[in-house]
Amino acid sequence: MSKHIISMCMNAILVSIDIGQFTHATSYVSKAEQTLDALDTITVAKLRCVAGLADLESKKFKLASPKFLETCRELGSQYDEELGTSNGCCQMGSEFDRDCQVIAAKSKSHQV
Repeated sequence: MSKHIISMCMNAILVSIDIGQFTHATSYVSKAEQTLDALDTITVAKLRCVAGLADLESKKFKLASPKFLETCRELGSQYDEELGTSNGCCQMGSEFDRDCQVIAAKSKSHQV
C-alpha cells in the first residue's frame, strides 16, 4: 500500500510541475514524506529537489538552497549516473547562499 501511495504522489508531482502548480507539488511531497516505510534514498532526494524547486518558484532562495545541498549528501557517490545531477545541485545551492549573502549585505549597507 505504501509503495502505491509513493507512486501516486510522484506521478501527481510530475503533473503538478508540468502545469506549473508548485503548491500542489509541495502538498504531494508532504504526503509522500508521511509514508516513511516506503521511502528509499533516491525517492527522498527527488522529494527534496521538488521542494527546492517549489521554493525557487516562490523566490524563497534561502529555503531552497539547503534542500539542494541535502540532496547532494543523500546521493553522495553511491549513484554514479546521478553524480552530475548531484554536483549541479550542490553548485546551485552554494550559488544561492552566496547570492543571498550579497543581497543581505547590500540591504544592510543601505539602511540609515
